[in-house]
Amino acid sequence: MATSNATLKCSWKTGIIYAVIIAVIAAAVIWVGLNNAMPEELTVYTADDDMISVSFTDDFFFSSMRLMMVSVIFPVAAYLLMYWRYTVLVGKYPYRKEEVKKGRLGKPWVLPLILQLALMLVWGVVSWMMLALGLGLDVSLFPDAIMRRQFVVVYGIAMGLDAAMLVLGQLFFKPAEVQRA
Repeated sequence: MATSNATLKCSWKTGIIYAVIIAVIAAAVIWVGLNNAMPEELTVYTADDDMISVSFTDDFFFSSMRLMMVSVIFPVAAYLLMYWRYTVLVGKYPYRKEEVKKGRLGKPWVLPLILQLALMLVWGVVSWMMLALGLGLDVSLFPDAIMRRQFVVVYGIAMGLDAAMLVLGQLFFKPAEVQRA
Protein backbone atom coordinates (compact mmCIF):
# COMPACT_ATOMS: atom_id res chain seq x y z
CA MET A 1 0.00 0.00 0.00
CA ALA A 2 1.49 3.28 -1.08
CA THR A 3 1.81 6.07 1.43
CA SER A 4 2.11 9.78 0.90
CA ASN A 5 4.01 12.34 2.94
CA ALA A 6 2.15 15.12 4.72
CA THR A 7 2.99 18.18 6.73
CA LEU A 8 1.04 19.92 9.47
CA LYS A 9 -0.43 23.35 9.16
CA CYS A 10 -1.84 24.81 12.38
CA SER A 11 -2.79 28.28 13.56
CA TRP A 12 -1.02 30.12 16.41
CA LYS A 13 -4.43 31.35 17.53
CA THR A 14 -5.09 27.95 19.07
CA GLY A 15 -1.92 28.16 21.15
CA ILE A 16 -2.70 31.68 22.34
CA ILE A 17 -6.24 30.71 23.35
CA TYR A 18 -5.06 27.72 25.35
CA ALA A 19 -2.26 29.76 26.94
CA VAL A 20 -4.80 32.33 28.15
CA ILE A 21 -7.08 29.59 29.50
CA ILE A 22 -4.21 28.00 31.41
CA ALA A 23 -3.05 31.35 32.78
CA VAL A 24 -6.54 32.16 34.08
CA ILE A 25 -6.98 28.73 35.67
CA ALA A 26 -3.53 28.78 37.28
CA ALA A 27 -4.00 32.33 38.56
CA ALA A 28 -7.42 31.52 40.02
CA VAL A 29 -6.22 28.37 41.75
CA ILE A 30 -3.15 30.04 43.22
CA TRP A 31 -5.05 33.16 44.28
CA VAL A 32 -7.97 31.35 45.94
CA GLY A 33 -5.76 28.64 47.41
CA LEU A 34 -3.23 30.99 48.97
CA ASN A 35 -5.98 33.34 50.12
CA ASN A 36 -7.42 30.48 52.16
CA ALA A 37 -4.08 28.97 53.17
CA MET A 38 -2.34 32.14 54.35
CA PRO A 39 -3.17 32.70 58.03
CA GLU A 40 -3.43 36.10 59.69
CA GLU A 41 -0.69 35.03 62.05
CA LEU A 42 2.32 32.88 61.17
CA THR A 43 4.34 30.88 63.70
CA VAL A 44 8.03 30.25 63.10
CA TYR A 45 10.80 28.81 65.20
CA THR A 46 14.33 30.02 65.77
CA ALA A 47 17.43 27.85 65.92
CA ASP A 48 16.95 27.72 69.71
CA ASP A 49 13.39 26.42 69.26
CA ASP A 50 11.96 29.72 70.43
CA MET A 51 8.51 30.33 68.97
CA ILE A 52 7.88 33.61 67.18
CA SER A 53 4.43 34.76 66.09
CA VAL A 54 4.29 37.13 63.14
CA SER A 55 1.12 38.99 62.16
CA PHE A 56 0.54 39.69 58.49
CA THR A 57 -0.35 43.17 57.33
CA ASP A 58 -2.52 43.78 54.29
CA ASP A 59 0.43 45.27 52.41
CA PHE A 60 2.60 42.24 53.06
CA PHE A 61 -0.27 39.88 52.25
CA PHE A 62 -1.01 41.41 48.86
CA SER A 63 2.66 41.79 47.95
CA SER A 64 3.10 38.09 48.74
CA MET A 65 0.09 37.22 46.61
CA ARG A 66 1.49 39.20 43.69
CA LEU A 67 4.75 37.36 44.14
CA MET A 68 2.98 34.00 43.92
CA MET A 69 0.96 35.08 40.89
CA VAL A 70 4.17 35.35 38.88
CA SER A 71 4.21 31.55 38.87
CA VAL A 72 1.51 31.52 36.19
CA ILE A 73 4.22 32.22 33.62
CA PHE A 74 5.48 28.67 34.07
CA PRO A 75 2.44 26.75 32.79
CA VAL A 76 2.00 29.28 30.01
CA ALA A 77 5.65 28.97 28.95
CA ALA A 78 5.45 25.18 29.14
CA TYR A 79 2.29 25.10 27.04
CA LEU A 80 3.73 27.41 24.40
CA LEU A 81 6.82 25.20 24.30
CA MET A 82 4.59 22.20 23.68
CA TYR A 83 2.70 24.04 20.96
CA TRP A 84 5.97 25.11 19.32
CA ARG A 85 7.32 21.57 19.36
CA TYR A 86 4.07 20.21 17.99
CA THR A 87 3.46 22.71 15.21
CA VAL A 88 6.85 24.10 14.27
CA LEU A 89 9.24 21.23 14.86
CA VAL A 90 6.87 18.42 13.94
CA GLY A 91 5.50 20.39 11.03
CA LYS A 92 8.96 20.71 9.49
CA TYR A 93 9.34 16.99 9.04
CA PRO A 94 7.30 14.87 6.63
CA TYR A 95 4.97 12.27 8.09
CA ARG A 96 2.93 9.69 6.31
CA LYS A 97 -0.66 10.79 5.86
CA GLU A 98 -1.95 7.72 7.71
CA GLU A 99 0.20 8.55 10.74
CA VAL A 100 -1.09 12.11 10.80
CA LYS A 101 -4.68 10.92 10.67
CA LYS A 102 -4.14 8.43 13.50
CA GLY A 103 -2.33 11.02 15.61
CA ARG A 104 0.87 9.00 15.85
CA LEU A 105 3.12 11.96 16.40
CA GLY A 106 4.54 11.01 19.78
CA LYS A 107 3.93 12.88 23.02
CA PRO A 108 5.26 16.44 22.64
CA TRP A 109 3.85 17.43 26.04
CA VAL A 110 6.25 15.26 28.05
CA LEU A 111 9.27 17.60 28.01
CA PRO A 112 7.26 20.79 28.70
CA LEU A 113 5.47 19.02 31.56
CA ILE A 114 8.77 17.98 33.17
CA LEU A 115 10.08 21.53 32.68
CA GLN A 116 6.97 23.02 34.22
CA LEU A 117 7.05 20.78 37.29
CA ALA A 118 10.74 21.55 37.82
CA LEU A 119 10.19 25.30 37.50
CA MET A 120 7.21 25.25 39.84
CA LEU A 121 9.22 23.31 42.42
CA VAL A 122 12.08 25.80 42.22
CA TRP A 123 9.64 28.71 42.37
CA GLY A 124 8.03 27.24 45.49
CA VAL A 125 11.39 27.14 47.28
CA VAL A 126 12.29 30.64 46.09
CA SER A 127 8.91 31.95 47.23
CA TRP A 128 9.42 30.62 50.73
CA MET A 129 12.91 32.11 50.91
CA MET A 130 11.58 35.50 49.81
CA LEU A 131 8.78 35.28 52.38
CA ALA A 132 11.32 34.48 55.08
CA LEU A 133 13.49 37.41 54.02
CA GLY A 134 10.43 39.66 53.93
CA LEU A 135 9.71 38.70 57.53
CA GLY A 136 13.30 39.49 58.49
CA LEU A 137 14.07 35.86 59.29
CA ASP A 138 17.03 33.71 58.41
CA VAL A 139 16.32 31.85 55.14
CA SER A 140 16.94 28.55 56.92
CA LEU A 141 13.92 29.17 59.13
CA PHE A 142 10.71 28.03 57.49
CA PRO A 143 7.12 28.36 58.71
CA ASP A 144 5.56 25.54 60.67
CA ALA A 145 4.71 22.17 59.13
CA ILE A 146 1.01 22.93 58.81
CA MET A 147 1.67 26.00 56.70
CA ARG A 148 4.12 24.09 54.52
CA ARG A 149 1.55 21.37 53.88
CA GLN A 150 -1.06 23.93 52.86
CA PHE A 151 1.45 25.58 50.55
CA VAL A 152 2.33 22.25 48.93
CA VAL A 153 -1.35 21.35 48.49
CA VAL A 154 -2.11 24.64 46.76
CA TYR A 155 0.78 24.28 44.34
CA GLY A 156 -0.02 20.60 43.87
CA ILE A 157 -3.56 21.45 42.78
CA ALA A 158 -2.30 24.17 40.45
CA MET A 159 0.29 21.88 38.88
CA GLY A 160 -2.24 19.08 38.58
CA LEU A 161 -4.66 21.29 36.66
CA ASP A 162 -1.88 22.60 34.46
CA ALA A 163 -0.67 19.06 33.76
CA ALA A 164 -4.20 17.99 32.86
CA MET A 165 -4.55 20.94 30.49
CA LEU A 166 -1.23 20.06 28.86
CA VAL A 167 -2.25 16.45 28.33
CA LEU A 168 -5.80 17.25 27.23
CA GLY A 169 -4.48 19.96 24.95
CA GLN A 170 -2.83 17.31 22.82
CA LEU A 171 -6.24 15.86 22.04
CA PHE A 172 -7.24 19.16 20.45
CA PHE A 173 -4.07 19.49 18.41
CA LYS A 174 -5.39 18.08 15.17
CA PRO A 175 -3.96 19.11 11.82
CA ALA A 176 -5.96 22.05 10.50
CA GLU A 177 -4.91 21.02 7.04
CA VAL A 178 -3.04 18.01 5.70
CA GLN A 179 -1.04 18.69 2.58
CA ARG A 180 0.77 16.23 0.37
CA ALA A 181 4.51 16.85 0.35
